[in-house]
Amino acid sequence: YFNDTFSNWTGSASDTPAGLSSVFISISSAAGASGWWTGAAWTGAAENYLATTGLPGWTLTFGAGGAPGIGDFENGKTYTARIRTRDLALPGPGNERIQDFSFLYDTSRPTAYIGDPTHLGFKSSNFAIAGTSDDPDPDGGGPLGRSLVSTVTIIIQEVGWAGASGNCYVPGGSF
Repeated sequence: YFNDTFSNWTGSASDTPAGLSSVFISISSAAGASGWWTGAAWTGAAENYLATTGLPGWTLTFGAGGAPGIGDFENGKTYTARIRTRDLALPGPGNERIQDFSFLYDTSRPTAYIGDPTHLGFKSSNFAIAGTSDDPDPDGGGPLGRSLVSTVTIIIQEVGWAGASGNCYVPGGSF
């Protein structure tokens, strides 16, 4: 999974004993069949390799050097990154390795629901707060499924009656 909080991709590559001369990446919006990023749109019929910086740890910065910006990716869409590494001993075409990696771009926001206590409900003794959470499947039932919810945080605020402070509850403390 990949989302709009990333500003670059990083990775590592190695070759023994000579090492690597380069790592290039091409990205397709059509599972590697077409739809390659041209530097301006997802319309390329063939790969358009983008240079990465650094070796053996490499980086591709989004929106720089012809790479797509975060706004160029579409929520719920599966992309293929084709990574081409070239050997330092013989760096030309034919002495390289090409690998494909697919990923899902997911910017769907999760939802949470509190079922107990009910909205505007009343409790007069100790109780547990209960509910559910969900992260919608961004590719609509596609092969990758939902990414699940990692954390639900609840804030309790004193509101709604005369004398209410408007303060938030501090665990182990008070309002």
